[in-house]
This record gives sequence, structure tokens and C-alpha cells, in this order.
Amino acid sequence: MDKEKRNEEEVKTKEISEEIKEEEEGKEEKIKGKDKGKEKVEEKKKVKEEEKEEGEKEEKKEKEGEEEKKKEEKVKKKEEKEGGGKEEEKTKKEKIEKERKKDFAIARAYDLPISKKKAVEICRVIKNLNPKEAISLLEDVIKLKKAIPMRGEIPHRKKGKRLSKNVQGRFPSKAAKYFIKVLKQAIANANQLGFDEDKMYIYKIKADKGSTIYRPGRFFGRKFKRTHLYIEIREK
Repeated sequence: MDKEKRNEEEVKTKEISEEIKEEEEGKEEKIKGKDKGKEKVEEKKKVKEEEKEEGEKEEKKEKEGEEEKKKEEKVKKKEEKEGGGKEEEKTKKEKIEKERKKDFAIARAYDLPISKKKAVEICRVIKNLNPKEAISLLEDVIKLKKAIPMRGEIPHRKKGKRLSKNVQGRFPSKAAKYFIKVLKQAIANANQLGFDEDKMYIYKIKADKGSTIYRPGRFFGRKFKRTHLYIEIREK
């Protein structure tokens, strides 16, 4: 009897131990399954994050490409506008050259209240110069910085007023002012014809005696000084 009881107890203990083992194995399997599930979830999250990052990178690239295209389009538009402006300027110049009937610009002035002698000497100095250079020279004459060489007899001058021993000169400021006005008029006429300011030069300039007007007074009165002026500008 004791042996049978012992055998039964041993069998029961084995069964219990087996059940305990099975339960432990089931628990371990469950834990492993949970761990695997967590790993799968984490892997899915990583995949989603990587996909998001790739999508963001692709969006950035697309935006950068669009911005570069816009910049290129702006540059092309600017170049087209500049090219169009240059072409328009060229066409305008060509039209002006075709429509131009004269190769020279003229400016005249009549009965200027200046001396013919001084006007002739200024003409001799200014001829073949650029009109702007001539204006700057005459402005220096008005400021008493440069003198106009004079031919013929000149009244006695004090020492220090003379330019040099060999050259006689004066500062005809009044005549220089009238010459500047007429030269500006000639430049405006040349610009209207489409002349290049850097290529302009005074081709012809002359001073002629104007009409004689008498100031009333004792013993036949006194003559007024009057001079006609003619300036012709051409391109080199």
C-alpha cells in the first residue's frame, strides 16, 4: 500500500511539475511574443519616420527646383528686356541716321553787342575743338584763368597782367558769355539730329560785322558795336 501511495504521489508531482513547466513556457512565449510585437511596432515607426524624412527631403528639393526655375525666368526676362531696350536704341539710332537730311548742325546769332575784333580772335582759338571743351575754355576766360591771344595793337598793360613777353592776350568775358550761349544752342541742335557728343567738333565758326547803330549825342554821336556769329558743328 505504501508503495502504491508513493507511486501515485510521484506521478502527481510529475504532473504538477509538468504543468508548472508548461505554464512557465507559456508565460515565456507570451513575453517573447510581446517583445516581438514591440519590436515590430518600433520597426513600423522607424519606417514611417524614414518615409516622412524622405518625403520632406523630396518636398524641399521640389521647392528649391521651383525657386531656381523662378530665378532663371526672372533673369531671362531681365535679359530680354535689356536686349529689347538695346535693340530699340539701335533701331532708333538707325532711324535717326536714315531720316537725317543734314550732316551738320548750325547755330546763328545776329547783332550781338560785342566787338568784332574780340569775336574773331575767340573764333580762331575755338575752331576744330569739341563744343564742350570750347565752353569750358570760355568759362576759364570769364574766371580770368586763361587769356585769349590777341593780334594787332593792344593798349599798354601793367607788369603782371601780361601772359608772357611774346604773347599778348586779354580776357573778353562779355564776348565769352555770348559765345557760350550760341555754342549751347548749337549742341542742342546737334543732339536733335542724333549726333554723338564725343565725336562733335566745330567745323566752321565766323564773326561778321553787324548793323551800325548810332547813339545820339554831340558831334554825330557814337557807334554801337554789333557782330553776327555763325557756328557749324559736324561729326568726326
